[in-house]
Amino acid sequence: MVCFYIIEFGRLLCPNFDKAWSLNEVAQHQGQDDYWVTIQGVVYDVSDFVFGDHSDILGEASNGADTLSALAGQDLTQYFPVPLALGCAGLVEDSSMFLTLKNNTITQTLAVHKSGSQSITQSPALQQRDWYTTHFLKTMKEFKKGPLVYDTKVIEAWAADPDISKIWAVWDDVLYDLTDYFWSQSLAPTDPAVSFLNSDITDVFKQRAGQDITKPLNKVLAGLDETTVAQNT
Repeated sequence: MVCFYIIEFGRLLCPNFDKAWSLNEVAQHQGQDDYWVTIQGVVYDVSDFVFGDHSDILGEASNGADTLSALAGQDLTQYFPVPLALGCAGLVEDSSMFLTLKNNTITQTLAVHKSGSQSITQSPALQQRDWYTTHFLKTMKEFKKGPLVYDTKVIEAWAADPDISKIWAVWDDVLYDLTDYFWSQSLAPTDPAVSFLNSDITDVFKQRAGQDITKPLNKVLAGLDETTVAQNT
């Protein structure tokens, strides 16, 4: 799924810098009364939520000490995947379709919240098709702190690093990550369903990974019809 992050421009140029945090800053909040995480480019303070047991599976608690300790201050985007049929409405109709993680950082498998047809638990809530939008996003809204930010040097470095090979780029001051999209394509090169994004758009990302693609992408978008632009951006 496409991930969204705000770029860090520096304290003097960003008027709301005190409301945006880097990964290192999020990682400093790991206490029982100061427990932060980031998901899909948004930073949350879940101190008042995460230590309570909110599992709906009999005999399986959601607040195990070891799990909470391992996840404190971390980027948990991979633990809460957006169902493609919800995140890419109009482009993906198959609710069983998913993207494969290229750089899998999951260490606590019981904390993974796949939902809908992708649910891997006996949780009645997670088995609901719209759990992510109607429950997760609604619940997390209360705990939102602000955006996660990246330095442009990090964006460039992670795209150039052969061990990471991020295929992400900046468009209109926002960082979009298509790494898992391209990785999934490489695993199923003959499956057209995996290539659901407009190829003119994705080519810009592939050719200019780690860069600011605002000008070339806007040029491409200007040549597409309104429906295509709306579904792909």
